[in-house]
Amino acid sequence: MHATRRAFLAQAATLLAATAMPRPAAHSAATRDKAFDARTLRQALADAGVADARPDAAIRIEAPELADNPAAFPIQVESALPGTVALALFIDLNPFPYLARFNFYAGAAPFVGLKARIAESSQLRVVAFTPEGRNAATRQIHAAAGGCAADDAQPPDYPDPPPAIKMRARTESGGVDLRVLLTHPMENGLRKSAGGAPIPERFIQEFAMRVNGQPVLSAELGRSMSQNPLLAFRLARAAPGDRIELSWRDSAGARRTDEMRLT
Repeated sequence: MHATRRAFLAQAATLLAATAMPRPAAHSAATRDKAFDARTLRQALADAGVADARPDAAIRIEAPELADNPAAFPIQVESALPGTVALALFIDLNPFPYLARFNFYAGAAPFVGLKARIAESSQLRVVAFTPEGRNAATRQIHAAAGGCAADDAQPPDYPDPPPAIKMRARTESGGVDLRVLLTHPMENGLRKSAGGAPIPERFIQEFAMRVNGQPVLSAELGRSMSQNPLLAFRLARAAPGDRIELSWRDSAGARRTDEMRLT
């Protein structure tokens, strides 16, 4: 075979192998979506590539109308759109509107629960990604006070190693519901100490879940997540004895990984 032809075929094989590789469980810091740094909704939607999302009633949002605790506002979202591979959440008027993006792989239902910081009354916006495009739903939420900033906050401690990830599982007819607690201060850079000095931002940016070694879910988290994130997920296929691996990485490079088995 001619040398040039052999080189061409080798290059083509390499490209095919690269395109066939599965998406990693979580983005690296170098490829993190810049939309999380946007300070306006318009910029966040544009950077996230969802400015043209179409309204769709198949995206369900559960959240109280009034935030009793604007620093830990409970939200649950779910998509009934076929083929949903990701859900992105935005709080329109927050200092950093992009709240989080969750990517779902084989075995994970397009459902998530979390708690967020709410700066003021605003719209909560959820975008679902499907093979057919991007669809969105909104819900108005109200906050009597802001939960994103404070002027007399106490700078947090960051234990080394970080506290263990905690998980609780409950078997349902449609699979397994998981509750996951990530113990972390989640500083957003907007709080100040009693002396007026800014408290540096440091928050969990990446989260991933594997079942029996296979990726089922990954997430990018933003500065509007609450302290000690409490996350809810639903596994469509799971069984007692399955090995669950949970991991996170924060903006300072700290990491935590824990394994547990479903009972």
